[in-house]
Amino acid sequence: MKRGLGFWIAIAIAISATSLAQDLDPTSLAERTCEGQPHKVIEWCVGQITHDYERVSRAFTAAHAVAPGDATASDQSKWLVDLRKNCTERVCMRDALARRTLALRAIESRSFDALDKTMSNAEVAQVCRSVAAIESRGDIDDLLLPIGGLERADYVAQNAAKAGHNGQLEHQFELALHHGRRTSFGEYMSNGSCVMFSVEAIADDGSADDTNWPTTKCVDCDLEELRLIGWGGSESVLSYRGRHYIATYGGWSHGIEYLEWLTPAATRRGLCTFEDTGSERMVAKRLDPGADCDALARAPAEDIAAPGSDLDNDGKSDPVVVGGEDSGAGCGRSWRNISFVDANGDVEASARNDELRKLIGLENGPVKLLTLKGKRYIYAKNGDVTAAYSVTKTAVIPQCEFRIQYKRRVKTQFSFDSDTQESP
Repeated sequence: MKRGLGFWIAIAIAISATSLAQDLDPTSLAERTCEGQPHKVIEWCVGQITHDYERVSRAFTAAHAVAPGDATASDQSKWLVDLRKNCTERVCMRDALARRTLALRAIESRSFDALDKTMSNAEVAQVCRSVAAIESRGDIDDLLLPIGGLERADYVAQNAAKAGHNGQLEHQFELALHHGRRTSFGEYMSNGSCVMFSVEAIADDGSADDTNWPTTKCVDCDLEELRLIGWGGSESVLSYRGRHYIATYGGWSHGIEYLEWLTPAATRRGLCTFEDTGSERMVAKRLDPGADCDALARAPAEDIAAPGSDLDNDGKSDPVVVGGEDSGAGCGRSWRNISFVDANGDVEASARNDELRKLIGLENGPVKLLTLKGKRYIYAKNGDVTAAYSVTKTAVIPQCEFRIQYKRRVKTQFSFDSDTQESP
């Protein structure tokens, strides 16, 4: 049967649309972006890009739900097509994904009409309780702005010498703190006895008078404790229901320690501190299709350097060396690494040792050995993530990732001056 020109055009469009849909799939897009990376970091790169892409998708869903006219499906589709065309390597991709997330979160924030309005003490209590509940569910990542993804460094070099700031400018971004005006912020890295990442306003035109905003009253709080909260930790910007906050992470608990409101004058007002309740649960993510994560989470553990340990399951003892360093009591951070050694006790030059260094650059250890159904697995904690790995003569294969979700609660709540006009 003879086919007309229209038929073949339709087929071509369908094939093109299918190809585009495949290219815009988060995993496919990440793999294409990371294919030029060194082999040993491709897996890390793909996970990073996929995570950033999914964050954009969640930000678009949230913005479209409250402001469909400002966050349209057609605009998002066009942006994704342009992203595919214009970004073919990791730095450009991460930067573009981060900036799109910031733009979509700004659209969402404007819909709440909270800009230029002060906070009431009742709202402070509600925000603090909500943040604790969201963090307890493990969903706080959706509220944190992706500052760390802003990797284009050209503007950093131009602004690194700004006066009045301590440390090196790592990332620069803008926030809309009130109508018709955007404030430039920077994330700075400073070094002392600990590394600290802090967020500060870079430039402000002074149009928002600080005296118009409430001062914080500290109720039953330890000022010395507040001063030390961020020591060795970091600050992130949290966006929630039309307002922006500084979330400070320290070294004493498993989440946000201190929450401050960023006022329209770009000043901070303390709201609350948080603590663990002592209640926790393990959440597992399967990385290898055949892995039994529930059983691995319950498997008995022993010292990985115990004599006679057979790590690669070949029936022979595998001597290993455990190294690392401690940054000191001030930060409470330590790093551990493990390596296979040869018969002479020297670290072997092997692909699996390279993989171990990549996958298990351990912050705050420990490294354990699990036994499940006669097979051995490495069980390693790296920051807030713990994972189980199987090892062969040539490779290290991730099996399961475990995250402990800690139930959080408000420890200390602050109040604003009683004579401050409160929002209706």
